[in-house]
Amino acid sequence: MKSIHIPRVIGIVLAILIVTTFPLSANAEKGVIVIMTRKCFVIDTNSGYVIVDGWVSASKGDTVIGNFNTYGSTEIFDSNGNDISGYIYIEDYGLSKYRLQDKWNDKYRDKCE
Repeated sequence: MKSIHIPRVIGIVLAILIVTTFPLSANAEKGVIVIMTRKCFVIDTNSGYVIVDGWVSASKGDTVIGNFNTYGSTEIFDSNGNDISGYIYIEDYGLSKYRLQDKWNDKYRDKCE
């Protein structure tokens, strides 16, 4: 009789749960939180910086996953597929470092701190 490898079974079940509950759309991408204030945070993604009004249960330096190429509310997940969304609203996305600095200094610094 073959032995059952419990850790392997648990891993497969977790992978299935993550795949079926996580919105793996073409728009989902990874990013790293690079600025975190009381009211806002900034995510560095492959397609540019994202300014988010709100909060998540994550910290500066954490990798997050979500649909960052849109304005408005969206869900954000940690790298394990857990929904860490609090209140979030994407204010701007696809920003270069220069545009991020401009917008942060002109509009978001006072709003977010």
